[in-house]
Amino acid sequence: MFNRNLAERQRGFGMIEVLVALMIFSIGLLGLIRLQTISLQGSTSAARRATAVILGQEILERMRINQAASLAGNYSVAFGASPTGGTLAGDDLAEWKSMLATNLPNGDGEVLTVAGIATVTVRWDESWDTDDDDGNAEIRLRSRP
Repeated sequence: MFNRNLAERQRGFGMIEVLVALMIFSIGLLGLIRLQTISLQGSTSAARRATAVILGQEILERMRINQAASLAGNYSVAFGASPTGGTLAGDDLAEWKSMLATNLPNGDGEVLTVAGIATVTVRWDESWDTDDDDGNAEIRLRSRP
């Protein structure tokens, strides 16, 4: 009689253990999925930053090749501006802006030359990054052309 009452009181207890274990497993699995998502976003962001640095160095090298035009300010261009070709500086900037737009999401660049120092800024969309107010990421390079 004692064994029968004990068995009746424990009826369904195994099912509750399985449900609790399944819930804990599901929470852990969701955590792993989130971790994988963050990791993928981080590696994508790092690849974009590396691309932006390479493209920033690209225009600085072109400016060094055409140093007279660079020091004269012919390589200065603002965000959103479409440089015109016809000169070496104009062709370089048009090609550079095209590479930015092709290799970075909403990629754009700006070049300013002041007192012989060139500042190259590359900007692109990082809308997944909630820490940034405008959803853009940018890098800035400074060098003497």
